[in-house]
Amino acid sequence: MRDAQIADLSGAFRILRYDRRGHGKSSAPKPPYDLADLGGDVLGLLDSLKIERTHFCGLSIGG
Repeated sequence: MRDAQIADLSGAFRILRYDRRGHGKSSAPKPPYDLADLGGDVLGLLDSLKIERTHFCGLSIGG
């Protein structure tokens, strides 16, 4: 869905795309989980990649 934007933005930004729990090829623990869990997943990903500062763009629950 974001392929056109990725092509335009990748010249100026390092782009990281990820699958939210249970989407794409990502695994997911058994529910329930809430928005705080999903936000924690993003923070954990950024921490593991040693990304200290970012611009974040998402759609619907991904934003």
